[in-house]
Amino acid sequence: MMAHNLCYSTLVRRSELGKLNPDEYGKSPTGDCFVKASTHKGILPQILEELLTARKKAKADMKAEKAKGKDFDPLTYAVYDGRQLALKISANSVYGFTGAQVGHLPRSVHACMHAWDGWATCLDVLLIASLIASLIASHCLSHCLSLPLIAAHRWANCHALRSRPR
Repeated sequence: MMAHNLCYSTLVRRSELGKLNPDEYGKSPTGDCFVKASTHKGILPQILEELLTARKKAKADMKAEKAKGKDFDPLTYAVYDGRQLALKISANSVYGFTGAQVGHLPRSVHACMHAWDGWATCLDVLLIASLIASLIASHCLSHCLSLPLIAAHRWANCHALRSRPR
């Protein structure tokens, strides 16, 4: 949502596309267009940014509290932990209510675009992981091919040692 500036305030009607330069908006796979953040930052991305910034601060406060050593206060730590969990739930709720079927602000376009972006990211990760796995496999295979030769050489030496007269 933040990466593509998805918001109710950034959705562009098809009739208004002619008024904008093509570099001022992005098009989703569903054909819907959203104004880019450089043109106008959406309300939902701003809310998410504030929630996530506050959560980072709460997590940093937790880490600082834990690092106090003897002065560590479990109650303060629990308060920071509760705060960061509440901020996490709030941020997830912003994503969730856009895809709700019933509610005050359902918008399936946002939910669809968000889900598509997540799916595309997963596919990118899978592609990178398979490339890395291929590289590792080819590297290991080149080493494994030389193992029988090394093993045969070691076995020959071991056999030679055993057959020596004492």
